[in-house]
Amino acid sequence: MSLATMVFGKPTMTAKEYRDKAYSKMSEEQHQEQLIHWLDKHGIYYEVSSSGVWLPNLHRKGSAAWRLQNSSNLKAMSKMKKTGLNKGQADIKVYLKDIELHIELKAMRGTATPEQLKVQKIINKTSYAKYEVVKGYLNAIDLVEEYL
Repeated sequence: MSLATMVFGKPTMTAKEYRDKAYSKMSEEQHQEQLIHWLDKHGIYYEVSSSGVWLPNLHRKGSAAWRLQNSSNLKAMSKMKKTGLNKGQADIKVYLKDIELHIELKAMRGTATPEQLKVQKIINKTSYAKYEVVKGYLNAIDLVEEYL
């Protein structure tokens, strides 16, 4: 019995259990930040899809400034779609020696959209590229390492 259990009367979790719980609660954005950090650290070239671009709205919701910024964001997204932004694009393209790896990174509870699954089928028919839906940045790192 741990000291914390004796003092507080409740079982406590181990450090590993705590890390696992925190990892499972990370957002998709947090997983992507960690993967990008790892790719940068290892000097691996990548591109982030514009479909994953978050357009900020720094104003108080409902204010005139918020409505103006929201309108501007919608115009920017509309322009991006007109110039080739497709639904289903992977979040990150990683360029490796023998393959172009498209990674659709999800949080641990995330799921792929029908558009993403459609694009995955199309890309995986090629001989030079691979599209994978991956849950969690650690699994994405494992995937990249398979192709190094």
